[in-house]
Amino acid sequence: MNSTIIRTLATLAVLGAATTPALAAPHTGDVAPVIAIPGDKPGEKIDTSKLIGKAVYVNFFASWCPPCNDEAPNVKALYGKYKSRGFVAIGVDEAEEAGQAIAFAKKYGWTFPVGEDSDGKAMNDYPSPGLPIHIFIDRKGKISLVRFGIMEKSEVEDQIKKII
Repeated sequence: MNSTIIRTLATLAVLGAATTPALAAPHTGDVAPVIAIPGDKPGEKIDTSKLIGKAVYVNFFASWCPPCNDEAPNVKALYGKYKSRGFVAIGVDEAEEAGQAIAFAKKYGWTFPVGEDSDGKAMNDYPSPGLPIHIFIDRKGKISLVRFGIMEKSEVEDQIKKII
């Protein structure tokens, strides 16, 4: 647990959390802002507006982020467990060079859509002092939870159960 806290604090420090002004992220019950980014396959586009009726989990990550790497195997496992129940996971690689999202997804065996937010526009609607960011969207397209920082596998699973 202490190493998790230290890694999270280090990530926040790197991103300048100490000088970040108050952030206005969407709240529970708000209509989820649309995320529309290029996917990891040629010609693919990830567009959350087309996922109404699905339970959606969006994970903003970066390959250099220690908590993101720590969580990645759990995300894979939970996606495998719940995808047959209308659960959709989306990985959003935040502000890295092209190809990083694909490499990260391969490293952890992610089989769900992964895209690159290389210009940071998708994250503008979910302002955060650091990564990872977890967004849970219910079948009506409304925010169930936005959570900044690392989440334990059981916490993610509890949120998935709320939206499926």
